[in-house]
Amino acid sequence: MGPPRRTKFLLPDNPVPPLNTGTGPATGAIRPRISQPNTLTELTEAAGSWSGGREAIGKAGMTQIRLRPPPTYEQLRTMTGQELGVSDWTTVDQSRIDQFAECTGDRQWIHVDPERAKRQSPFRATIAHGYLTLSIIGALALDMGIVPENTQAVFNYGFDKVRFLAPVRAGARIRLRITLLSMEDKGPGQYLMKAANIVEIEGEKKPALTAETLVMLYERRRRRAGA
Repeated sequence: MGPPRRTKFLLPDNPVPPLNTGTGPATGAIRPRISQPNTLTELTEAAGSWSGGREAIGKAGMTQIRLRPPPTYEQLRTMTGQELGVSDWTTVDQSRIDQFAECTGDRQWIHVDPERAKRQSPFRATIAHGYLTLSIIGALALDMGIVPENTQAVFNYGFDKVRFLAPVRAGARIRLRITLLSMEDKGPGQYLMKAANIVEIEGEKKPALTAETLVMLYERRRRRAGA
């Protein structure tokens, strides 16, 4: 697992108060990609959750905003109930749906036959498999940079309360919003992380799904001196 992506933005100075640059985790909603935040509201939202937390640094009349590093295990233990972040948007196109259908053998026409879907589906378009949308959660979560850097391995442990609430039409964009529910010690260097996940659909009020994930994290152990 590689290091988290670090995005930098250079913005003209605006007559607004500086962002909070405290070391503690911030809370609130974020916008993962804000190319030209010109208002105090947008700048404040940019410092919202952990994966979107940013530090503001003055530089030659410009404001540089950069992503924070991933939280440590010690920090995660204190972040129960806090939003960890919001992912970038990802497109669920027909090609992606077709590949999932071939991989799983689920080739129902509501997923793979656009022409028939236009005529007979109540959604008038093909839709992604619910399990395809669910399976994307893992990749989006890792891409958000919320896993501590000194993690040896991450394993799925299970799901709780999975609900598919709205169809994801072919071509739609989705993103993941994560809130930490608990961080339980399961042994030396082992942690069971429980999180609430909401997969949002761009332009729609109802999310595609909600799910509570259980993930086992294994911390990389430090080698003893001389070992």
